[in-house]
Amino acid sequence: MSKNQPESEVQDVTILLVDDLPENLQILSNMFKNNSHTILVATSGKEALALVHKVYPDIILLDIMMPEMDGFEVCLELKTNRDTKNIPIIFITAKDEPQTIAKGFELGAVDYVTKPFNSTELRARVNTQIREKKNRDLILEMNARLRQEMKIRQQISEEKAKIESQVGHTRKMEAIAALAGGVAHEFNNALNVITGSIELLKMSHSDDAIIMKNVNRMLASSDRMVHLTSQLLAYARGGKYRPDIMSLGLFVKQSLPILQHTIKNTIHLETDLDQDRFRIEADSVQMQMVLSDILTNASEAIEKEGVIRITTQDLFVDQTLLKEHPELKLGPYVCLTIQDNGEGMNAETLAKVFEPFFTTKFHGRGLSLAAVYGIIKNHNGFISLDSELGTGATVRIYIPAKLISPAETIAQDEIPNKGVGTILVIEDEEIIRDVTETLLIHLGYSVLMAQNGAEAVALAKTYEGEIDLALLDIGLPDMKCDQLYSLIIEARPNMKVVVCSGFSLDGPVQRILNAGAQSFIQKPYTLSTLSVKLKKALEV
Repeated sequence: MSKNQPESEVQDVTILLVDDLPENLQILSNMFKNNSHTILVATSGKEALALVHKVYPDIILLDIMMPEMDGFEVCLELKTNRDTKNIPIIFITAKDEPQTIAKGFELGAVDYVTKPFNSTELRARVNTQIREKKNRDLILEMNARLRQEMKIRQQISEEKAKIESQVGHTRKMEAIAALAGGVAHEFNNALNVITGSIELLKMSHSDDAIIMKNVNRMLASSDRMVHLTSQLLAYARGGKYRPDIMSLGLFVKQSLPILQHTIKNTIHLETDLDQDRFRIEADSVQMQMVLSDILTNASEAIEKEGVIRITTQDLFVDQTLLKEHPELKLGPYVCLTIQDNGEGMNAETLAKVFEPFFTTKFHGRGLSLAAVYGIIKNHNGFISLDSELGTGATVRIYIPAKLISPAETIAQDEIPNKGVGTILVIEDEEIIRDVTETLLIHLGYSVLMAQNGAEAVALAKTYEGEIDLALLDIGLPDMKCDQLYSLIIEARPNMKVVVCSGFSLDGPVQRILNAGAQSFIQKPYTLSTLSVKLKKALEV
């Protein structure tokens, strides 16, 4: 503000003057020319409205009596527009009539002046209205900032609560996962004794039909318990996969007795499972979950009697199939097909079936097909679903495979390998040691037993003969397993080691494998699995 300007003058203001008479506009302009104001003029209501939307003035001096569009109409349009309603309007009138002044205030004007103009009064009124507008704008801005600050604080509070909830949920899930892993570990230790004893009973009474009938029932039940603990371990691993090389046809054949309870007893199950020459690399727990979920969905799609047909097929993806399914790659695959004659689904449902959380059931069971899709994708595979209302559904799963020689196609579970050599069993539970010793002797091995780390180290250092392999359990009471591994390998550098656990290969097991151990075997294991693991480790 300059020294020549009174303190009441407001500077740097944009004023719009609206009057149809040029002489009036000139008089008004001269009143404000000594101030640092921007002066805009309009000779009609329409011209004024166009300027307002371009410039947004700080105040408008608006003549009432104008042709085509009078001041009242201009004021009404400005005050009903959200973007211009806060601009103060001072009416200019030659008629000092109460009804005219009242109408102007009703329309939203903040003041009025009468012609002829008193320059001092007019400038004072303009300055007063501009100050009040600035105060109003400042209050609005402060309120907006306060609202924004409150919104930000609320967002921060919500985010904090969300993070705290996520942390709490994560900790809870970690605790549950640890509990699940611990339960599975102990359960698998007990199952190892059960399955081992059943196999020994089966071998010694193979010619007794009654005993074998009961043995097979026990094996089927133990298989279900193994599946349960496998699910617990999959949860405890937090979704980490542990792939094995497997025959998909044989896997489905072995899994169906365990999953039979997911299918209604009014449904007939048909299978055509190739003794395929292709092998896939897959996590058996995850694949069993996939098979279980698809069978459950197929069963629920059949209201009364029906048929579910399961087939596996070796195939080569060529250019023709690649055009149909560009998600695949050229090369060998194994295709698992599950077909039902249930209700089927329409095109709208079919388009959403792989979306997360989508279900046609009020209460879902098992995994969603989105999870199935994720599992197959993580195995570098592809899943497709074909269906129409009234014609059932067909699920096809393609998993990359590799071709093996005919000699390898014989199922490993059918022919236990006889072995030669001395095995050191390091196991703290006596009942597991006894069963393991019997199984190893049956396979042709000589056996040394150690119930803790100290005994194992002593045997490794003092035993006069060769020790070809150590079967090392990780849950020993007196010594960490990776420390024990280092000590026995130091004493016997050429000795092979197979790590054994009722849990998974994460953590200490993986550290031992990284340090040089040959293999890992998870409890409970079958006689044939044990024989294969030992034979392969000894051949390394």
